[in-house]
Amino acid sequence: TALLLDVERVAKQRLAASKCDGRQRDWTRNACAYKVWLLREPLVKVHVNGGTRTASAFDLNGSLMTGGRVWAGSLMLMRWIASLEPSHGLSLAPGPVLEIGSGTGIVGIALAKLGHRLVLSDREPVLLEQIQANIDDNCVQDRCRVLRLDWAKAGRPQMRRALASQGFTAVVGADVVYEEASSKLIAGVLRHALPRG
Repeated sequence: TALLLDVERVAKQRLAASKCDGRQRDWTRNACAYKVWLLREPLVKVHVNGGTRTASAFDLNGSLMTGGRVWAGSLMLMRWIASLEPSHGLSLAPGPVLEIGSGTGIVGIALAKLGHRLVLSDREPVLLEQIQANIDDNCVQDRCRVLRLDWAKAGRPQMRRALASQGFTAVVGADVVYEEASSKLIAGVLRHALPRG
């Protein structure tokens, strides 16, 4: 406990020395926060909190719960989708979009702010709670829903029906494949989420 108190004291000193407003006084809360602006008319601002410090303690350097932070692939996907111009025939089809491996929900929330309807999904319950909190913080509750989706269970009858009934027109995901087995599971999710291809 003495070590934790020392770490907290040093962290608070560094926070005080930084020019951060320091409103976050509870050190067990979110391990990180992100603010991203999409430069378009109108300007789109997305703010999300990452995984909690408690959950991050079990993260083992990203080997277990990689979704508690924002990765570069998410930022690139957001930027690319925001750059699509319907007037040039480049856009997501109208209709609900499924985001797989949502993590913090930053991509889905950005898409919601761009006018899309989203179902943000992940496997980890602690991430689903954070995604919902981030949706609420960004005031996009009317455009977003959260779904617990374990890719290994996408072929089970109840989940298969749930995915097919949504009428998804697109599936998006960034930094979601780290091993070959995952790519096979994603293929199953796509088969059920986009039954018309």
